[in-house]
Amino acid sequence: MFDCGNVLVQFDTERFYSFIKQHRTNCLEPHELFSGSQRHIIIDYDLDKLTDLDFFNRVKEAFGLKDVHFEDFFYLIEDTITVDREMLAIRDKLQKKGVATVIVSNMNRFHFNYLRLNYPEVISGYNYSMISCEEGVAKPDSESWIRPLDFLGLKGEECLFIDDIIENINVASNLGIKGWHYNVRDVRLTGNGRLKYERKKLSDFLDLIWSIGVLVPFS
Repeated sequence: MFDCGNVLVQFDTERFYSFIKQHRTNCLEPHELFSGSQRHIIIDYDLDKLTDLDFFNRVKEAFGLKDVHFEDFFYLIEDTITVDREMLAIRDKLQKKGVATVIVSNMNRFHFNYLRLNYPEVISGYNYSMISCEEGVAKPDSESWIRPLDFLGLKGEECLFIDDIIENINVASNLGIKGWHYNVRDVRLTGNGRLKYERKKLSDFLDLIWSIGVLVPFS
C-alpha cells in the first residue's frame, strides 16, 4: 500500500510556504495549513467538500493573502509537484512480480485531475485505489485501509503500508498492517534531505522480504 504525496510524488513545500509568507498580512505560519490550526481546510478539500474556489478563498482568508489571484495560486500548486520516477520504478517492479499494489492517498480533486491528465501512471494500475476525493474517506480514518483489505480479501498482517506521516502508520498498524515510515519530511512537512537514502532503504527492504518469501504474488 502506497501513499502518494511525498512518496510517489514529492511536493516543494518550501516554495509554497515562501509564497504564503510573501503575500500574507498576518503572522500565521504556513505549516498550520497542513499540520496545525488550519488543517481542517485541507481535510475538507481532500474529502471533496470544497471546490477549488472555496479552497482558495479559505486559504486567502486564513492568511490574509494580498495581491494573489486564483490562477496564480493554482499554477503554483501544480508546479510544486515532482513525480518520483525512481519510486514508481520500485512500485512497477512489485507489480511485475505479481504483488498486489494499492494507493491510499488523501488527495484533493485538483491534484487528482492534474495527475490523471498529466501523469496518469502515478494513480493508475493498482489493484485498488483509495483516493479520498473519490471515496469520501481520508486518512487517518481506519476505513481508508479497511476498504481495500475487504475488496482484495486480505488480512492486515499480509500487507505493508508506506507513508510519510507517523499518525497514518499507527492507525494502519492497529489493523495489523505492517507500517513503513518513509521519513523524508520533518514535522512541518519540509524536506529533510533523506529522500535518496530512504528510497534505497525501502527498495533494499522490499528486495529482502521478496527473497525470503514474505512478499508474495497476489492470488
